[in-house]
Amino acid sequence: ELDLSENSFTGTLPTKLGQLTSLNYLWLSDNNLNGTVPTEVCELSWLVELHLGNNSFTGNLPTEIGQLTELRALLINLNQLNGTLPTELGLLTKLGFFYLGSNSFSGTLPTEFGNLTDLLKLELSENSLTGTLPTELGQVFGLTELYVNNNNLNGTLPTELGRLEGLQRLYLQENMFTGTLPTELGELMSLEEFNATENEFSGSIP
Repeated sequence: ELDLSENSFTGTLPTKLGQLTSLNYLWLSDNNLNGTVPTEVCELSWLVELHLGNNSFTGNLPTEIGQLTELRALLINLNQLNGTLPTELGLLTKLGFFYLGSNSFSGTLPTEFGNLTDLLKLELSENSLTGTLPTELGQVFGLTELYVNNNNLNGTLPTELGRLEGLQRLYLQENMFTGTLPTELGELMSLEEFNATENEFSGSIP
């Protein structure tokens, strides 16, 4: 375990971190770290939690992140990361907590997110993501919180969202979704918070 969070560390991540091959927990959130996320971090194949949130990391998320197949928590929110989300993220099938919000990611959501069947919380808000919500998200049956607000997502909502019986929070606001609200949303018996403001939904409320 290496916990250096909530300090005032600056500079880039040392690539030699990749030599700590027995590390299970790497917590570096809430600092002033910058530069790219080094691919060497992706060599820590026993990592269970990787917390890099609330720093100033830039650049793309390395595709090698798919090697961290033991990860249960990946928190890279509140940075300046950009580029598309690598499809290799779909290899992290043990992920329970996945926070990507408040970055500058663009492009579409990988359909491979449907492979993350242990996922409880998926936070993608405040990016520049485009395209539709993948129907494959309906396969993530344990999902309790889904935040895709403040992006450029469009198209209709997939009816498959109605399969997420444990979903408690669904935030869709400030996108460009169109069409009617699927009647299947009425099957979300655990839903506590649903925000769909500032979209282009039409038709009647089911």
